[in-house]
Order: sequence, then C-alpha cells, then structure tokens
Amino acid sequence: MDNEVKDIENNVTPESVEVTKKPATKSQTDEKNAWYKKVLPMLKNYFKGLGKDIHRSIQDNPSIIWCLLLMVPGIFIGLFLESHVRASYALTEDYSFSGLMIFIMLLAGCLNIVCGFKVKSTRSLSASVLASICTAIIVVSGCFWIYCLIGCDHVWDGTHDYASDAVVSIICITISVIAPTVGAIASFFTRDKNYKKDTL
Repeated sequence: MDNEVKDIENNVTPESVEVTKKPATKSQTDEKNAWYKKVLPMLKNYFKGLGKDIHRSIQDNPSIIWCLLLMVPGIFIGLFLESHVRASYALTEDYSFSGLMIFIMLLAGCLNIVCGFKVKSTRSLSASVLASICTAIIVVSGCFWIYCLIGCDHVWDGTHDYASDAVVSIICITISVIAPTVGAIASFFTRDKNYKKDTL
C-alpha cells in the first residue's frame, strides 16, 4: 500500500496538476484604479510645486546655479575616484607625481563646495574671489592630469586594461574644470554690491 502511494506521488507532474487562478474581481480592479487616480494627481501637484519653488528660488537668487557649478568638482572627482586611481596605475615613472594632482583637485573641489555655499548665501566679492582661487587650482591641476593621461603612451598601448578608466577620468576632469570656471566667472556678475561684512 505504501509503495502504491509513493508511486502515485512520484508520477505527479506539473502538467497533471491543474492550477486555477481566480480572476480579479470588479471591486479589486476598481480599488486599484481608485488608488492610481488618487496618487497620480498628488505626485503631479508635488512635482509641480517643487518646480515652482526651484524656479522662484533661482529668480530670487541666481547664485544658486553658480553654487551648483562650483560644487561639481568635489562631487564628480569623488564619485569617479576609483577610475582616477586605476588610470594612474598605467602611468609610467615619468608621470608618477601626477597622482598628487588628483589629491590637490579633490581637496580644492571640497573647498569649492564650501565656497559655493558662501557664494549662494553672501554673494560677496570675497566669496567670488575665494571660489576663483580654488577653481584656478582645479583648472591647473586638471589640465596637467589630462595632459599626463593623453601623453603617456603606456595608457593606450593595450598592455593594461586601463584605457576605459582613462577615458572616464578625462571626461570627468574636463567637466570638473569647465563647470566651476563658468560658476566662478558668473558669480562676479551676480554678486551683491551692497553686501557688507557686518551683515553676517
């Protein structure tokens, strides 16, 4: 008897089992549609209000845009730091000091984040000058880093799989050089000429 039961259990296949799925009832469908009709307008109104707030903030203080541009190097260089490090592995001894450039750019980029907040909040001449100094350091270091990556044949000869990291690094540094340059220059045109230090 036990053997017969085991044989029956072993002979059961997925094809022999009929799976019955209950179709969704009308009430369930109505509840789902009602949920969508309730949530979608809420999300639409939220993002619409958010867009209006951002637009109003930029109109009241255009320095917000320059603040964001000044922050690009500190964020981009940090996010793609692994690609920069891997690309530096392919550099020969003639370019061994180029690793210092990444450290300088990352440090100046972090300082530029602080400068960006200061430009947004004070819109003073000193904030724009400080941002310009940090940006100049980033530009010089970034151009030198790009020169090292492009000029070193060892990066592109195919002996190491670092060419893709070098391309990512070059694109990242190029953006990190252009964005704060635009932000630093534009901050001089939108600064508050009536700003006084004692208003802090």
